[in-house]
Amino acid sequence: MVVEVVARACADPTRTVAVPTGSLRRELARQTYLYCSRDRPETDRPQPGSALERMARLNETARQQRAAIALVQCGDHSVDDVAELLGLSFPAVAALLTSGLRDLEAADPRPADDSLERRGRV
Repeated sequence: MVVEVVARACADPTRTVAVPTGSLRRELARQTYLYCSRDRPETDRPQPGSALERMARLNETARQQRAAIALVQCGDHSVDDVAELLGLSFPAVAALLTSGLRDLEAADPRPADDSLERRGRV
């Protein structure tokens, strides 16, 4: 994309780029943006409100994920119980638990191996 814009700007002898000194970079960036936005399919263009809708879905997923983890770890419920309580399918709850527990493990500052704690080094 960028190469095509630069090549067109530099190779077209009939076109002179009347750009003030020092802003050729800005003009090429503008042309690159216009080129990219013009060639995008209509379905790839963001729709009004779509970012808000995606954020709402992410918030809902995070809420469900926290609820699923709490019900399993603190409430001693099975995955089947959680699926029924949250009104989700078994695979959906399993996916929420898997990704949520993986995220919790990655965020845990303690070493994965607790053998250091047993030896009194922590």
